[in-house]
Amino acid sequence: MTAFSQHPPADHLLLHLSDTHFLGSGRQLYDQIDSDTPLRELMERVVASELPVEALIFTGDLADRAEADAYLRLRDLVEPWAQKLGAHLVWVMGNHDEREPFTEIMWREEPTDGHSRSGHDAR
Repeated sequence: MTAFSQHPPADHLLLHLSDTHFLGSGRQLYDQIDSDTPLRELMERVVASELPVEALIFTGDLADRAEADAYLRLRDLVEPWAQKLGAHLVWVMGNHDEREPFTEIMWREEPTDGHSRSGHDAR
């Protein structure tokens, strides 16, 4: 891997993205901000770079209104890119996200007694 500074190349490469704020039914944020296209273009550039990305880490406010179809669209858009990269995919909740749809869709798990894995739950 190429060094981008005076420091030696990194041993591990993680790509961290935050605050995607996807809306359900393909709606645009504030009726004018397209969330899908810039993310798709970024993933295309990352794959084309041939950098050895080990993990894609998405944090906070993945869905603006915690709509199930927003989580589904985000997951369905990102998972194929993670597979192409051979990268782990990590989803982390934000204050706009809600536990039940987040857990069921992003982790494909059934929530247990109202609790799921988050920064505050020990598992």
